[in-house]
Amino acid sequence: QTAGEIRNRSGRLHEFTSLAEVEETLESLATRPSEPLTVRLPRQSGLKEARFVHLLSGPPVPTSGEARSSAPVADAPLPASNDHRFAELQTEISALRAELDELRQQFATFKQQFE
Repeated sequence: QTAGEIRNRSGRLHEFTSLAEVEETLESLATRPSEPLTVRLPRQSGLKEARFVHLLSGPPVPTSGEARSSAPVADAPLPASNDHRFAELQTEISALRAELDELRQQFATFKQQFE
């Protein structure tokens, strides 16, 4: 949701006086020392404002409309439980790059046979 949507929909819980107050509150929830509760998603192309999501049930899962750019902004930390998964993904990416380099070399050798 955008800061404006949160301001409009949260009136029964808390009456925010401005969008700046909403964003300040969301940023304080995102930078909590123990564990962040919100994260700002990058602004998607074609949309005017960035969206915020809660982390109460884990990291956000992109929907079909968010698939283009659903990665959290770098300055908004994710929970520590993602560190292990991040390391696994880095290892997998390295292995895939090495395999791609090998396939490129094999293809170049194969191509030379016909030149």
